[in-house]
Amino acid sequence: MLLWGEEFTPGIVGLLASRLVDEHYRPTVVVSLDGDVGRGSARSISEFNLAFALQECHDLFTKFGGHPRAAGFTIPRENLPALRERLPAIARRQLAHLSLQPTINIDAHVRLATLTGENFQFFRDLAPYGEGNPIPVFITKGVKVVDAIRLGAQGQHLKLRLKHEGALWNAMAFGQGDAWHKESELLDIVYRVGMDQWSRSGTLRMIIEDFRPAAGQFTA
Repeated sequence: MLLWGEEFTPGIVGLLASRLVDEHYRPTVVVSLDGDVGRGSARSISEFNLAFALQECHDLFTKFGGHPRAAGFTIPRENLPALRERLPAIARRQLAHLSLQPTINIDAHVRLATLTGENFQFFRDLAPYGEGNPIPVFITKGVKVVDAIRLGAQGQHLKLRLKHEGALWNAMAFGQGDAWHKESELLDIVYRVGMDQWSRSGTLRMIIEDFRPAAGQFTA
């Protein structure tokens, strides 16, 4: 996916590209135009190597750089039509015969009661997180939904109160409001843990990446 225009400011092109990748699971390039110069930001999926793709188009850029999942470049406006022809051709070659579905790499199957402040500090000590050192992702099965509230103008987000083996957690599931069904009392959840920036007491908060109705039984 390649978009360009004067309405895209340099400060938002990276955020917009990331958002489109999250929504469509396709490599995305967004270019901010200022006169005859374009400044682009690209985000990708694990199956498509941006660094190699941009290298194949190097003659079109004034400068470029990045890594397989994120990159940026400066390009003369007159070269954008050529980029629109080349990048999709490269993508078709790299992604041919692949079924593009987003996946989540899970680091550990854990009990919520084990995610204490002490253990969380251990994971914080592993920072900084990034492309080569992603934030740990966990799975817990058979989690009871104590409370669920849909948030956002269209109810697109989900705020949850969860219980598992006596441990209570607050959780947010961004963009997953439509996936929630009231009859789903027990869930299997995939998530990461971080500090609640709105909490004065420094409590932990769970960010849910995905969830599904649980098949097992729950013991409170």
